[in-house]
Amino acid sequence: MATKVSSKQAENEVKKMAKNVSQDDVENTVRNKSKIDKIFQHVKSLAKYKDEVVLVFSMLKDYVKGDYKQVPWRTIAVLVGSLAYVVAPLDLIPDVIPIIGWSDDCLALAGALSFAKMDLEEYKVWNGRKTLRRIKMIEG
Repeated sequence: MATKVSSKQAENEVKKMAKNVSQDDVENTVRNKSKIDKIFQHVKSLAKYKDEVVLVFSMLKDYVKGDYKQVPWRTIAVLVGSLAYVVAPLDLIPDVIPIIGWSDDCLALAGALSFAKMDLEEYKVWNGRKTLRRIKMIEG
């Protein structure tokens, strides 16, 4: 029989992980982007989050570099916690279980992206302004 995971269970798992996120975890997540990229390429149920995850990585990279610090630590921790949850081989529903194995990962990621929605929108605006400044500098 298939095990069902509620969005509340997935959210609670991510919150537990987020409580333990450190600055080193953020930096490691940015460095290990290729591992997460591979998962998103091979797991169809996660593919719909690809664009948002690209934005998350851009924000995390700017955060680590010190270019963008306007995002609350809790948002950083929840996003890193959810990405760690996706990568973790052991979670509420083991990923090796066909069809439903990634459902808890999808719920955790969706919850984290929903939680961070406003902060990601603010980052998108900031990033767009940064890009415009670069273009203006190049054009002279």
